[in-house]
Amino acid sequence: MNKEIQELKKYIGEKQSCIVCQEDKFTKYAEEDYFQALKCDKCGMISVNPHYTEEGLDKFYSSYYKNRSIDNELSELRRVMYAEDRDWIHKFTKKGKVLDVGCSDGNFLDFFDEKLWDRHGIDLTSDALTIAKEKGVVTHQGKIWETDVGDGYDLVMMRGVIEHFRDPIVALKKCSEILKPGGILFITATPSGNSFAFNVYRHKWRLFTPYEHIHFFTVDLLSKVLNDMNMELLARHYQYEETPYANYENDFNKIIRDIEKIKLEGGLNNVELSAPFPGSMLTAAWTKNTEIEY
Repeated sequence: MNKEIQELKKYIGEKQSCIVCQEDKFTKYAEEDYFQALKCDKCGMISVNPHYTEEGLDKFYSSYYKNRSIDNELSELRRVMYAEDRDWIHKFTKKGKVLDVGCSDGNFLDFFDEKLWDRHGIDLTSDALTIAKEKGVVTHQGKIWETDVGDGYDLVMMRGVIEHFRDPIVALKKCSEILKPGGILFITATPSGNSFAFNVYRHKWRLFTPYEHIHFFTVDLLSKVLNDMNMELLARHYQYEETPYANYENDFNKIIRDIEKIKLEGGLNNVELSAPFPGSMLTAAWTKNTEIEY
């Protein structure tokens, strides 16, 4: 544990009820350093609980963009995935007004043709937003639930974002409000809470990074929340084969070997971090009901 993470421990908040069903009974699912992930006994939602306060999260993310943008190799792999995500959502909508929540420097929005899309992005980081603005993105700085970003959106996107929010429900509510009837909410590149690999590896799952990944939704749990916001599931997908990370032979052989190792005395201490595996990352879209509520 580095010094920065150790110093952030003082910002750990109070234990919370389940964000989906408000239940207060949990089973410990995974743990790392001073964090633990709890699985709700009622609905199965997995969250790191307790987590940092909003003040603690603000401090954690103060240097997040700078550290993330340094890794050029990962940036190139992300560009491949940006194109994959763009192509998937283009099956359902190909033009209009779009908002990217957590847009960073606009790299994902850059894959959306500015002649077809009125491109908007919101993020916390001013240096990232400066770059996004240079790419022609209309930028907004702040947290989605407390920032005026306008409305009438045909598409609102959260790519690798929803799992980072301390209170994702209020963020989802704002997204549903700013969509026009028939508009689409697109959530992708998000760790799936019912992933087979997560169940096998727990804290050794590569996507279990509890400092930043707080909530591990499933498509069904997201739909449970969004149905109450006048949103209906349009489609779901779990990217693996089409990604640059996949290697069927290596990935399947590793998990088979690791399951055997975990059975031995020492359990998860016998294995390294997980490899990419089908079902680990969810992609889904919901559409806003066109019926008027009275």
